[in-house]
Amino acid sequence: MRYEHSARGDVVRKRATGPDATGEQERERVWAYAWSGDGRLMEARTPEGCAITFAYDAFGRRIEKRVARLGEVESVTRYAWRGDALVHERRERPDGAGARVVEERSYVMLPESALPLAQRDGAAGALRYFVHGVNGLPEALVEGDGSVAAELGAGLYGEVTAEQARHTPLRFPGQYADEETGLHYNGHRYYDPETGAYLSPEPIGLEGGLKAYAYADAWLPETIDLDGLKKDPVVCTIRRKDGTTVTGTSQDRSSSDLHKAVLAALPPTPARDPDDPTAPWNCAEPAALSAHIEDWEERNKPKKCEPGAKGWKKNLRSAMREIDEENGISSKHEKSDVARAACPNCSQTVPRLFALAGMMPPTRVLAPGYQNRRGVGSLERFSQPNDGFHKNSSNKSPNAPVSGTDNLGTWSLTSKGWRRYS
Repeated sequence: MRYEHSARGDVVRKRATGPDATGEQERERVWAYAWSGDGRLMEARTPEGCAITFAYDAFGRRIEKRVARLGEVESVTRYAWRGDALVHERRERPDGAGARVVEERSYVMLPESALPLAQRDGAAGALRYFVHGVNGLPEALVEGDGSVAAELGAGLYGEVTAEQARHTPLRFPGQYADEETGLHYNGHRYYDPETGAYLSPEPIGLEGGLKAYAYADAWLPETIDLDGLKKDPVVCTIRRKDGTTVTGTSQDRSSSDLHKAVLAALPPTPARDPDDPTAPWNCAEPAALSAHIEDWEERNKPKKCEPGAKGWKKNLRSAMREIDEENGISSKHEKSDVARAACPNCSQTVPRLFALAGMMPPTRVLAPGYQNRRGVGSLERFSQPNDGFHKNSSNKSPNAPVSGTDNLGTWSLTSKGWRRYS
């Protein structure tokens, strides 16, 4: 696969070679793309000679897709929206005998959500209901009586077979698959499920992250991108007993950006599942805790909470005592407002930070939240670490050397309170 880019960074040509169905090397296949000045895909040309053009409304929502071959229009699809939710599409095409065929499909969305609840083909068609995976991608359509009408076995990047694709064009939340181009329309950008990347760079620049073409900052499969701008980050709020707050956001950062006390409290090895690459220091909770401690130091100059500083443990204890013991550490998604439970890494970092200060963590200091971004399931205050985490004795040690402290423990939270494995 080879790409050619415009000066702005948009993919203007994609070239692919590979074996055909018989194993023979096929000729190079070329797709061409034309873009507007503000990064909207206006036309795509396929190796088969199709020209697909797009139109958008004043809000940037796609309202028309027109497919032509050799100058003859093969189909026109128009889209209707309610806010940012697609609710209806109407496709017109000739039947070859001079008549016009009209195909319609309506979508029912969950309230205040980007997730579809059901779809209906035609005005008199029966509703078929979506069954979603943990990342919101449709896995099945079921009839009103509960029988399975269709299944979609999507790959990691959301790709499905042509046979499965005909059942619904909806993919990751906010995405609509175009069979003609193989791309997924994703609000502000177009996503290529073949590579798991966008064809154009992040429209909001560096604010969206350093991975300009990555889908959801490459945090698949847990994280999604509703509109092609940036992943829906988690924001952690530390609420103090005096009512003041500080916040931190999940994002790519260096571990050195954290306060040294928080850095020492991170789990030495990841508590998340082994196939989850998220670094502990990128989460929102360590950022918020660092902001709280740094703010305490600013208000109490010249006292420091950094391990090794004069009176550091007493100072850290004073800072940690400021946090409200009842849901004082809470997290939620910035865009969707879904409350999130502390992840397995942060579920260790928080009690270990209290232990570093010589304190027992308050039982209810972590606010309850969901363990997925969709807000599905039960509310939890704690996320269990992977199976081998407690067995690894090195995980009891500080993540960075702390004089006089060699065991912060590993932790679990039960209905009776915190339990420390020492």
